[in-house]
Amino acid sequence: GCLVAAVAARLILFVGGFRGVSTMMINLYLVTGLLLSVLWAGASWMVTPRRVAEHWPWMRLPRLFVRFSQVLWPVGYVCWLLAAVTSADVMDTLGRLSRCMAGAGTIVLAFMLCRVAEEAERENAARRLNAAVWLLPVATLVPQLFPSSIAWFTLVPLGMFLLLWAWVMLLLASGLLELQRHVTWAKVHAEEGHTRRQRIIETHQQIEREVEASIRPLQPPLPEVPLDPQGDPAGR
Repeated sequence: GCLVAAVAARLILFVGGFRGVSTMMINLYLVTGLLLSVLWAGASWMVTPRRVAEHWPWMRLPRLFVRFSQVLWPVGYVCWLLAAVTSADVMDTLGRLSRCMAGAGTIVLAFMLCRVAEEAERENAARRLNAAVWLLPVATLVPQLFPSSIAWFTLVPLGMFLLLWAWVMLLLASGLLELQRHVTWAKVHAEEGHTRRQRIIETHQQIEREVEASIRPLQPPLPEVPLDPQGDPAGR
């Protein structure tokens, strides 16, 4: 959801810029990006728990890098917002460095999830995540080379790279969505298997109680009667 919303916000800003980008529009875009970055950072922590490193030992360092780098997304947007309000070059530089480090962490996260998708035999998700790993850096960095004030004829190549970036972001979003659906299905299937075993145990116990209740208790044995009683007066 964060990725789709980020694509929508960027396209709206680009289209609205044909009539001139106002300060209110830029600030609204930055506030939206700040909120989305907070949600994205929280989601990145949720999908990189400690058991990921326990199952894949090689993910120990990438997991830590992803967790702490994604926190830089909100930091980068805060610096960007302060730079837009105060026109401070230091804040602009800090914002760019923070977003660059956070973007590298996003690529590492996509690579980790690509390996997870491959092990889960989710071929479509793995292919989309792999495409995001290789194409997202290019689609993100190339538009940064354009100056802030450009001629009208340069909007065409800039728009093409923007559409490429949007397409790669949607590829990443679709790959994550497929993984999320797979995990949801696996959890439901595991829960159904657990409840099924529990129902089998309860049914077995109920049958045992019914069988025990239907069995009549054994009667006490009759006294033994000797076939050849002793002390026969006739001597037989």
